[in-house]
Amino acid sequence: MITCKVCGFENEAGASFCGSCGSFLEWTGEKDAEPGPQTTADPKPIQNPTPDGGAAGPGTNTQPIPTLDPPPPPPPPPGGIVCPKCGTVNPPDRVFCLNCATELSPVDTRPIVTTQATGSGGLSGKAGPAILIAAVALVAILAILFAGGILGGASATPSPSVAQVSPPPSTGPTAVASAPASVAPSESASPSPTVPPGPTGFIAFTKVVSGNADIVVASADGSTITPLISAPGSDVQFAWSRDNTQIAWAAKDGIRVAKADGSDQVQFTKGGSKDRKPEWSPDDKLIVFGSSRDGDFDLYTQHVGKTDLVALTKNSVDDYDPSWSAVTNKIAFVSARADGRDIWTMDPDGGGLQQLTGKEGQEDDPAWSPDGTRIAFASDRDGTFFIYVMNADGSNIVRLSTGTAVEHDPTWSPDGRFIAFTRASTPQAIAIVDVATHEEAGAITADGANVGFAAWQVP
Repeated sequence: MITCKVCGFENEAGASFCGSCGSFLEWTGEKDAEPGPQTTADPKPIQNPTPDGGAAGPGTNTQPIPTLDPPPPPPPPPGGIVCPKCGTVNPPDRVFCLNCATELSPVDTRPIVTTQATGSGGLSGKAGPAILIAAVALVAILAILFAGGILGGASATPSPSVAQVSPPPSTGPTAVASAPASVAPSESASPSPTVPPGPTGFIAFTKVVSGNADIVVASADGSTITPLISAPGSDVQFAWSRDNTQIAWAAKDGIRVAKADGSDQVQFTKGGSKDRKPEWSPDDKLIVFGSSRDGDFDLYTQHVGKTDLVALTKNSVDDYDPSWSAVTNKIAFVSARADGRDIWTMDPDGGGLQQLTGKEGQEDDPAWSPDGTRIAFASDRDGTFFIYVMNADGSNIVRLSTGTAVEHDPTWSPDGRFIAFTRASTPQAIAIVDVATHEEAGAITADGANVGFAAWQVP
């Protein structure tokens, strides 16, 4: 059975949505959950046959999902918007980069006024010689007046000649900017702002409408929400690649991989709903994920574009929900190997196991901080699931916020100052909390729809 974290309803094994409240279900459940067979409601994977009649393996393009958006438009015309992150030229009507989903600045459509220059002096026509003659005459008159003492007087310091004026500093790449003139302090001078900016960047999450789970991307302030993955079935547990050019998620037919704008989708695994929670390696060459293909859940890695599946764990209990740190190169995950669901860490080869939490409660959803020093996770140690933060060695566990609704699936902001997570309020929301102050910093809702599985764009 799978216990809904929101309402406590006991659902059958293999269910994706709660039968009582319609919320997303975690893909494991309580410690005594027995993984069941794939339900008939979960269609078989969509695969292209290989030349020898076999099924296409991971990294092979699959048939397109009927309801996906049409293919990307042709290359944009001149005057498009250049992405400040990856340099891709986008059509002028796009809000997010078609290659990496970075927010784009509007195109400045004002005409650029240029001055046509001809000749060596930069002046054209008859105006050039006339201006030159007038300038020479003016210099001669000023020289006579200065020589006669008419201007400036005997004690006046003569103005420097053109030869005495220092040339402007070089603006080339090796030039060092000159220090600005010092300004004497005054009472009217206002100090530099000390209030840091609020949460920024983009957060992808799952939005459920009429029982169908799609993936959308929102700005951190919730002002814009853009569809990203729209397909029949359950599209959940989204993950950005480290360079933000690729994405991975758990779909109805297994793990899928695509470009950051959702195009060029390929089937990475073919385990159906048994393959869950993908996470990218620090170099974006590997993906770690959980799978119950052999009965209980274990963790596996596989190279992107290859079929070299490697099992990191292999035992009779559940190991799932991986989070891979780009700084420590450690994988945090949930394991039931110590008579309860706890947070563990291990090396990318499955060695170096370390247990971080004990019998205080059931733990879930670990997430490394960007600097690799802390781990956020969900725990029911206070009676229901809330978000907590601890050091990478399991010490100094503190609760993040003081809400009363169920919380799960935390994700860190790129600067490590905020954590977003799913809050089972009415309506459900992606809540954002300041890690240092524990104060609310915002919430993202989606027209009353259920939301979950937030993933903040990585640094």
